[in-house]
Amino acid sequence: MPQFRAIRIVLSAVVGGWLAPAALPACNVPVFRYALERWTPDPYVAVVFYREPLQAEQQNLVEALEKAGKEGGANLLVLKANVSGDMSAPLRALWRAQPQPVLPWLVVRYPAQTGIEPEAWSGPLDAEVARTLVDSPARREIARRLFQGDSAVWLLLESGNQEQDDALARTVETESRKLEGTLKLPQPSPGDPPIIADLPLRISFSTLRVARSDPAERFLVAQLVNWNRHGDTATKPMLFPVFGRGRTLPPAIGTAIRSDVLGVISRMVTGPCSCQVKQMNAGFDLLMAMKWDALIAGRPMKAPEEPALTGISQFASVATARSEARPEQERPPDHGPRDHSAPPPRARGGSSALPRPAEHDPVAGNLLLGFSIGAVLLAIATMVLTAKGKPQP
Repeated sequence: MPQFRAIRIVLSAVVGGWLAPAALPACNVPVFRYALERWTPDPYVAVVFYREPLQAEQQNLVEALEKAGKEGGANLLVLKANVSGDMSAPLRALWRAQPQPVLPWLVVRYPAQTGIEPEAWSGPLDAEVARTLVDSPARREIARRLFQGDSAVWLLLESGNQEQDDALARTVETESRKLEGTLKLPQPSPGDPPIIADLPLRISFSTLRVARSDPAERFLVAQLVNWNRHGDTATKPMLFPVFGRGRTLPPAIGTAIRSDVLGVISRMVTGPCSCQVKQMNAGFDLLMAMKWDALIAGRPMKAPEEPALTGISQFASVATARSEARPEQERPPDHGPRDHSAPPPRARGGSSALPRPAEHDPVAGNLLLGFSIGAVLLAIATMVLTAKGKPQP
């Protein structure tokens, strides 16, 4: 029966959730703090397709994006591809998949580590796109709150139905206050890595509402919606918990935005970081221009300031170099530009148009355990109710 098959699948996930962290070193630093101090954001890949030599203004836009990734703190890698030249097979496949592109054409892909296949955004390269691609008021506000000590920021992507959105925002705020009063930070362990003492270590949540129609947030909205293109994401409200350095988990959508779901997510974010390897945790990084290392290294901690809107090339330099000697999951990404004549790296055994991971990001650790237990209880309850509704022999 379908119910028994579903329970077998869920139970397998639960066992996987228990076993996955077991082989990893224990760490009682809260997930949100460990992520803030040690998880380097994965780079998005922006491909600029062109045919004729770029005009001076267009070249300036490309250079501004390159500078944002190389020196401005944005988790962005820029590739250039001449559609009349000798493109690699993955890039050519990506180009052919574009619907009626107008050159120069920009395609932004999610970080390879996520395994997310849909594009985060695609469209003509212009000044407005270059200005809002890596930076926006909402993303600056998220970073400011995280550096003030918020455990997570509930990013509520509104549906457009004001009555519904207002009610959900009240629910999130009410539950946040309850969780702040009931959740406890994990007890420190002698083997824990040191944490920065001058940033408040507390359980605190806040809500940030973003309208889908806000032109300043159009790329942020795109990356939130396009990560998984269900029909639900087009019209229903979505709640994303953002923590660490702009890391977010898969959202609660529509009727799933309720107290029990918020509780599971909150316990995961504030619980011990027993699974320290970033790629063993669910979620993906938002594309943001934020110099996390510089801010964390500064004493005392300062909230990020809004950059001047004269162009993203104005960001101050903070070098982020790739270290070939470190393991892939811990290696800081190379955010510098790449020559379009060189084919992009390909995932082992993959055929994606851009770098893909060897395997999809597994759902492990506390989040999987919490969701799996909830799914088991729901499945059992469904079976019981179904059995009660059937005539007895």
